Amino acid sequence: MRESLEAIGRFDLERARSRLAATFKPEQTYWIVAGSQEREPERIGFYAMQTEADHLMLQHLYLHPSASGRGRGAQVMQRLIAESAQTNLPLRVCALRDSRSNGFYTAHGFVRTGAGEWDIEYERPSNLQAHVV
Repeated sequence: MRESLEAIGRFDLERARSRLAATFKPEQTYWIVAGSQEREPERIGFYAMQTEADHLMLQHLYLHPSASGRGRGAQVMQRLIAESAQTNLPLRVCALRDSRSNGFYTAHGFVRTGAGEWDIEYERPSNLQAHVV
């Protein structure tokens, strides 16, 4: 997220840390791991998702820049979409304006439902067919 915030002149390390800490719940946070039979598994990112009464909320989805663009985010998203379908709850997320993540979410079937000064809100219905991006 640092890259996106720097692009709009809004990166502040302390603010980013406090935002993450404010929503951090270990029981709802999952490592994204890459590896193979030849390579030791390594943590390349994480995501955090909360179950609310009427939706699933993707709080965070971050990949290390070296892992970006290799389909790992799409793999995670397919897992989250499957969970949305299984629970019959729509999946929601907020993305920073002008971030590349906006294209990622819309490519996975999310539609814009609102916007604030810095963020855009999206939702993906639980009954929308999953597709490969």
